[in-house]
Amino acid sequence: MDKTKLSVKEKIEHYRQRLAKKNTREVQNGAIGKASSPPVIHASQIVVSTTNRNTSEPQSSEALGSSVQGPASAVRSGVKKSPTPKSATLQKPTPALDPEALWDLAYDALKAEDSELLNDYESILSRKLTTSQEAEGNVIAQDNQSERRVQMKCLLDAEIKGLEKAAGVERKVGNAIRIVLSAKSAIGTALDSVTVAALAWAGVCVALQFFLNPIEETKANRDGIIQVIYNMKWYSSLSKFLLEDTVTYDNPITMLRSALADLILHLYKELLRYMVKSICAYNRNKLHQFLRGMAQLDDWKGELHGVNVAEKAVTTAVSDYTGRQSNSYLALMACMHATEQQSKVMQQLCITDMGAEIQSLEERKDQLVADAWQWILDTEDYKEFVKWPDSNLKQRLWIKGDAGKGKTMLLVGIIRHLEAQLETHPDQPNLSYFLCQGTNDKLNTATAVMRGLIWMLIRQEKTLVRHVEKVYNDLGSTLFQDHNSFYNLKQVFFSMIKDDNLKRAFLIVDALDECLTEEPGLPQLLQFINETSRNNDKIKWLISSRNDSEIGSVLAQSQAGTTLSLELNSESVAGAVKAYIEHKMDDFKQKHRRAFAASKDLSRYNKLAGVLERISKELLQKSNGTFLWVALVFKQMEGCRAYEIEDEFLKLVKNLPPGLDHLYSAMMRRLLNSRDATLCTQVLLITFNAYRPLHISELAMLAQLPDLAIHEEIVAACGLLTIRQDVVYFIHQSANDYLGKFKAEILPEIFPSGLAQGHRVMVTRSLDALSDLKRNIYNLDYPGCPIEEVRVPDPDPLASVRYSCVYWIDHLREIEERQGEVGLSDDGATHQFLKKHFLHWLEALSLISSISEGILAILNLVEFLAQTLSESELLRLVQDMRRFALDHRDVIQNFPLQVYGSALVFSPSCSLIRKLFEREELQWIISKPIMQDDWGACLQTFHHGGHFVLSVAFSPDGERVASASANGTVKVWNCNNGACLQTLHHDKDASSVAFSPDGERVASASEDCTVKVWNCNNGACLQTLHHDKGATSVAFSPDGERIASAAEDGTVKVWNLSNGTCLQEMQHNNAVLSVTFSPDGKQVVCASCERTVKVWDCNNGACLQSFRNDGPVDSISISPNGQQIATTASDHGNTVKVWDLYNGACLQKMQHDNQVDLVGFLPDGRQVAFMSGSPSVIVKIWNLNSGICLKKLELENLAFDGAFSPDGQQVATVLVATVKLWDLSSHRPCLQTFDHHGQRVHGALISPNGLQVASFSSQTIKLWDSKTSTCLLTLYHEGDWVSSVAFSPHGHQVASGSSKGTIRIWDLQDGACLQRFNDHEEEVRSITFSPDGWRIISISRYETVKTWEVDSGAYIQSLERHHGKGVSQIIVSPDCQRFATLLDGVGPAGLDIIKIWDSGNGSCLQTLKARTSLFAFSADGQWLLTASDVGPTKLWDLNNGTCVQILENIGFRHIYKTSFDMDCLSFSTDRGTVLIDLSPASPVTSSGTQPLKLHYRGYGLSANQDWITWNGRNVLFLPSEYRLVDNRSGEVHSFNIVIGSLSGRVLIFTFSSTVFPF
Repeated sequence: MDKTKLSVKEKIEHYRQRLAKKNTREVQNGAIGKASSPPVIHASQIVVSTTNRNTSEPQSSEALGSSVQGPASAVRSGVKKSPTPKSATLQKPTPALDPEALWDLAYDALKAEDSELLNDYESILSRKLTTSQEAEGNVIAQDNQSERRVQMKCLLDAEIKGLEKAAGVERKVGNAIRIVLSAKSAIGTALDSVTVAALAWAGVCVALQFFLNPIEETKANRDGIIQVIYNMKWYSSLSKFLLEDTVTYDNPITMLRSALADLILHLYKELLRYMVKSICAYNRNKLHQFLRGMAQLDDWKGELHGVNVAEKAVTTAVSDYTGRQSNSYLALMACMHATEQQSKVMQQLCITDMGAEIQSLEERKDQLVADAWQWILDTEDYKEFVKWPDSNLKQRLWIKGDAGKGKTMLLVGIIRHLEAQLETHPDQPNLSYFLCQGTNDKLNTATAVMRGLIWMLIRQEKTLVRHVEKVYNDLGSTLFQDHNSFYNLKQVFFSMIKDDNLKRAFLIVDALDECLTEEPGLPQLLQFINETSRNNDKIKWLISSRNDSEIGSVLAQSQAGTTLSLELNSESVAGAVKAYIEHKMDDFKQKHRRAFAASKDLSRYNKLAGVLERISKELLQKSNGTFLWVALVFKQMEGCRAYEIEDEFLKLVKNLPPGLDHLYSAMMRRLLNSRDATLCTQVLLITFNAYRPLHISELAMLAQLPDLAIHEEIVAACGLLTIRQDVVYFIHQSANDYLGKFKAEILPEIFPSGLAQGHRVMVTRSLDALSDLKRNIYNLDYPGCPIEEVRVPDPDPLASVRYSCVYWIDHLREIEERQGEVGLSDDGATHQFLKKHFLHWLEALSLISSISEGILAILNLVEFLAQTLSESELLRLVQDMRRFALDHRDVIQNFPLQVYGSALVFSPSCSLIRKLFEREELQWIISKPIMQDDWGACLQTFHHGGHFVLSVAFSPDGERVASASANGTVKVWNCNNGACLQTLHHDKDASSVAFSPDGERVASASEDCTVKVWNCNNGACLQTLHHDKGATSVAFSPDGERIASAAEDGTVKVWNLSNGTCLQEMQHNNAVLSVTFSPDGKQVVCASCERTVKVWDCNNGACLQSFRNDGPVDSISISPNGQQIATTASDHGNTVKVWDLYNGACLQKMQHDNQVDLVGFLPDGRQVAFMSGSPSVIVKIWNLNSGICLKKLELENLAFDGAFSPDGQQVATVLVATVKLWDLSSHRPCLQTFDHHGQRVHGALISPNGLQVASFSSQTIKLWDSKTSTCLLTLYHEGDWVSSVAFSPHGHQVASGSSKGTIRIWDLQDGACLQRFNDHEEEVRSITFSPDGWRIISISRYETVKTWEVDSGAYIQSLERHHGKGVSQIIVSPDCQRFATLLDGVGPAGLDIIKIWDSGNGSCLQTLKARTSLFAFSADGQWLLTASDVGPTKLWDLNNGTCVQILENIGFRHIYKTSFDMDCLSFSTDRGTVLIDLSPASPVTSSGTQPLKLHYRGYGLSANQDWITWNGRNVLFLPSEYRLVDNRSGEVHSFNIVIGSLSGRVLIFTFSSTVFPF
């Protein structure tokens, strides 16, 4: 067959023939090799080999829960945890019951009981397997269980694919579709773990036909089928999780498991019996040989009774079984194996494995010397501490001592001791520990301590993870990363302590003094230790630190602890140091003894031993009980040869002064005299001034170490430094402190310019290194590459500059004289760097996930320069940098290369950054939208993640903004840097938000009928208050002790926050929209939908005053003196009224041109400000006495809601999913002068030649030049709104339809109206020119399709009327012979109707039924493509009206043009041109549909309309204010895209045809 000459119809028929052959071959060849018939055995005799089964395979807790606890009603089993996972041991296993044979065994048993029934059932399945309705006979394998399983799996696969099409008949089957789709999901989940259940699931799938194609006879047993479907996952899991067990149990448990297997076998048999009978009954008319006794199966309740009885027996047995084997492997599984979600939580919670840290510590330093620490076990303080009687109040032991006294060694010894006890005595308390390290920024914070302790406790008691998981589900990874992590984890810890599964635990924290003090820091951690030490018998704290008076004073506040001072135990410490010295000397002696023994001259060894003895005495005498001093001396001794010991080292020890500082000075003096002095000095200078430990590559760059030098050797030569995992640290915090004090005489010799000189050096070298940054330094594949897809290249070009990227500005601010080398002046080095590399720097910050730190640095630089160089060009540039970074923060943070794309394109045209980096703008965009000239008065934009913002509020100090959104989240934002400080969660829409007077709390009201009060600092929910209906508004009282909340049912409640009680409840007749307290807190003022404002007495609930408004009241505000109230109304809402609060008189009425959305008194009480959000944001400030408008500010965007700041200097506006913060005091122009519609764009389209764009809004049509974005023409519809617009094929005319049924044809040269038709009585919903331009075809809403001749205006024809049937679209075939109309949802099962009409005589040629919103003719008019954003895409043959191909759901919003050739289907959409391979060689799926492997070509819009795409990949991000309003407000046309926005802006993009994004 010549496949290249096939028509599309023939080609599709060819595919079908191939598929039929493929299916036949699969059935014929699908049998697996014959196996011997299984013996007939009892369930208790089924065994499996235990050698090949992985008994440690993790199972999800969800699976365990569903399998153990029963079906519809859960059975609670008292499963107890194993004491400690590490100490649990398993004896030699006994054979376990094999769950895989139970379904087969049940099926065979049922067949033996009722062979005729099973034969009929298998005949039904055979017909489905062979796909031939005429086939007879039974093809189900009879003697081979393995083969039968394969057949059932094949049948199951086919049935599941059938379920995937069920969504297409949703309206036909109504609620039944939920059962079908729920079953489909359950089947997929269950079969992942219980594959053998295909035998039963195949029956379930077949039974689903009950719901897709119901018949009268099956109504009685559908409830039973539903029960089986919903409990099927439990049925399938029973045997796997209860019987697949290899732990040795005592004999009664083994017998119980055997009995349980019998019960499960019986349940499976009854279940299969019910399913088989149901399916046979449903198919009774299709079986010629059907059982004559089937008529007796109408008693479906009786049939289901057998299943219910068997199910109840199993449930009872499961409860008994799990209760009696609490120490079994099943219980161990429940404790040890977390779900995938829990594993993810644990991975993100983990900051380090402290066990591995201790092991690393021992390898880097010295192994633990028993005699050096075991003395502490005999002290009375320790003995009292480790006791756990009820009367013991010693809940905390603080070990304190000076630097180097061996505190860490002591605690490590105690940890090892307690771990050993836990290994041998599992009933001992749990153990969790953390070693702070001041030189490691990951291990020196209070948050790190909390994370480490919680993580280690959960590792020992797995069930505790649920407390972390609960908060993690709300906050995500921010639980562990943001500023409030400590407070969130603190609440988690408190809930863990209350958990009964946590019996007792030792918590050990070393080196508390090395924990940072910045909040949340050491003070907060100490307070937490105090809190958990008091009145708590579950945990005990063992902590250590230096002698620190501040730590001591905080700990002294709690009487629950005791202190062990190493200085007061000097004899014990001295003994420990002696043991340590002896240990080290023994090692040294043994090494040299072997050398001398080889020379057979032990006299020299004896002499060496004598010298070492003298050194030991010197060390012990001078150590002053300081382990670190001894360790550093021994470090100097490493590598010494025997003859050097006496000549040099003994002298060195004798000359060494006691004390760490003196030792450090001696080390520095030796360093000064070494050949590496210069390099080591630089290394120490850089390391000391660094804000975090440096990677060796970062240090090498900053210290300018020679490339050929061994950098690790230079670091080692410094003496005070060490390297761990390529990161450089001080050997001890005391070494860092020694340099910081700068008191030693040697230090000025080493650092003659002082240590602060390091800041200057680091800035200079950072700028030099950062000047090598370039665009796309990681060579990302495409401009929209998200940060999650970034792969760090090897070698990493940013490895050496990661530190400099984040901290160079911080070092710059530390320099005292900044005009010199660092060039902090106009055209200086700093200025030059920013002008050349600012965007490269932002890209690098994004790649290393440090955008937030970079923005904070920019803000600090602005503040710093404003004080030092207030009139400089540099300051103006940095101010522009700040606006640029804040405005585009989110997109740059998540998509690094968009710093050159979206960030530049959507910045003001006169932005200094945009001008400086014009060379970096996207070359593949020829024409960009015209942007405003300057940044204007907008200070910040907060993005709410795509969810509509419903409410916004300022904190009392104006430093923060809270916003509530439609997905239930409440976010708290920093007004200065744009950072999201908190994300809080409701279950439904969060409708209102308010700050407490002290700014420490936020209250939010939600559709979930709750009002929640949150702690702003840690995000903890402090109170949850309940309404009967959705809560609509919330407000704090002036004293912060009460809140008022309102609800949809008109109730207003006043609550006491101290105990959560309702003090008063007032009632309105309708929903209350706004509530607020009077300034004295004595009254509550409420505004409702009933057009009234009521004033209520808070003490007795009496209504004091009622004001009647012109419409439902949207916004209210009370004057600072509490004597006046200002209101707005949503109907006729262009008026603001000011009322006397006490007598109800209207004092003032102020008019506005548009609806007023927000009103607020200014602080002086003599002025009131109000805001109108449409068509643009206008703020007016009025004098209340004179009624004169004092100030009018017009902002550039639409707004739905807003809030004024407490000082009246700012306003926050809400637009869709964004909150914008505006400066009302700014002298900058607010509204830009570019042309726009002034209000929402209702439609935008591109002319056929791509040279012009037409857009319409309200009563105007604008014509734009697509290359320059200039407005060429404005057309006016006087008296009615424009509802539809279309270009003529030649592009010289446009036709417009109106809301009153008028159609106009316009000449685009002069704007003249050429024709006007008034024959429609309703809104013209759709209008189009015929491809030849001769006719216009229009559709009115709910009425008719009419055709006119363009030139003469003659009426040609009218098609049948469709009253109430919603004709929504019309298209004309390219040859003008046909046109198609779309009627929404008027067909059977809610399908849409497409009618194909003859253009000549108006007759209906075809009627097609499909779920579609988009359709297009082929070039020859013989084919129609239909698509939907939710349903499948179909190809129709218009000659006979048949669907010849079904493609998967594509999700387009527009189809502009469709074309076919022999091997390819091509259609232009809003997502680009889509190519689908139709060649005969392309594969065909078993369902007969083309596997949809889409190939996008050209430009388009992403599915969410937030990106411009190229070849299907994101290339340019669209900020929320520059996105399509709806499907009609934009268009994609080859190399042009037009977007109409909510604000009235029309954005036109023209792309190059020769230069492409990638």
